Amino acid sequence: MADEPVREEVKSKVRRLLIDCARRRSVMTYLELAREIGDNPFFSSESDSKLATMLCRISEEEYDSNSKQAILCAVVVREDTLLPGITFFTFARELNKDLPSDNDKCWSEVIRAVWKYYHR
Repeated sequence: MADEPVREEVKSKVRRLLIDCARRRSVMTYLELAREIGDNPFFSSESDSKLATMLCRISEEEYDSNSKQAILCAVVVREDTLLPGITFFTFARELNKDLPSDNDKCWSEVIRAVWKYYHR
C-alpha cells in the first residue's frame, strides 16, 4: 500500500510527541496534536476516529513494551473537559480491568502512571 510509509511516519511523529509530553509531565489537547501533525490526509478533526485508532495503537504498543505500566494516550485531552475522549476510557479499561469506573478517577490514576513511567 502506497500510503503505508506516510502513515508509519505520522505514527512515529505522534508517538514522539506523546512521549515528549509525558516526559514533561504535561498534557496536550486533540487540537494541539492535530496542529503538530499538520496537514495530513489521514486526520480531519479532533473527533476523527482514525486519530483515536492511531492513539490506541501507539498506546497498546507502548503498554506492551513498558510492562503494562502506562497508557500513553492519556496525555491527549479534550479542550472543553481537559479529559481524554470517551474512546480513551473504553480502551484503558480494556487494557486494565482494575481501573476505576469513574472517569475522573480513572484518568487521574492513568496519567499519574504515565508521568511516573516516562519522567525517568
